[in-house]
This record gives sequence, C-alpha cells and structure tokens, in this order.
Amino acid sequence: MTSFNLVWGIERGERDARQDCLALRFVSADPRGDPAAQELEAWEPFELIRAVTELWGFKSASIVALPSVEWKGCYEVFNFTRGPDGQSWMARVADQVFGTKGVSSASKDALQRRPRARRG
Repeated sequence: MTSFNLVWGIERGERDARQDCLALRFVSADPRGDPAAQELEAWEPFELIRAVTELWGFKSASIVALPSVEWKGCYEVFNFTRGPDGQSWMARVADQVFGTKGVSSASKDALQRRPRARRG
C-alpha cells in the first residue's frame, strides 16, 4: 500500500458529502497480467477498508493499482459502489499520469473505459 486517504466530495467547488469516500493506492503484483486476476487483486485492499466505509456511511471507495512504487505511467482505478441492498459493485477504469511520454497506441487503447459489474 502506498497511500490511504479520506477523500472529500466536491463538485464544481461546492462540498457534497454524498461523494466522500476512502481511497487506497497499492502496487499491483502483476500490472500487465490477466484482467480477471487484477480485479480479484483489487478486491483484497477493498475488503480491508470495507468495514470502515460502511461504518462511516460512505457509498463508495476508490482503489488504485499502480504498476510500481513510482507514480507514473498507466494504472488501473477500481471504483467500488455500495447499492441500497448492501451489495458492492466494481467499475474499472484505466488511466495514466499526465505528462507521461512514450505512451504506445496499444497503451492508448488500454485507456478506454471498461466498466465491469463484479461480485454480489
């Protein structure tokens, strides 16, 4: 784990407590591995913060899987949302740090948003 933060929800400069969440960053064991294995790997840190997320009444949590300890290049964001029935869902988004040079066309294709419902 490289960071763990309480994130305040703000929309257009106005405070929105409904968007508050916990955010955790970790270094992935296999950043270029099988997408299904990466999703399973993201559930592990989410399970660490799930109880606090629910206790504090947050509706979401954000988990970022970094390829290395250094904050650069492409990475995966896993947004977890808790529905009214208490079930958790995950949406996965690939992203990259701004100013990263040398992003290949294959990497650019990987940056397309890929939402995936997961786990009940």
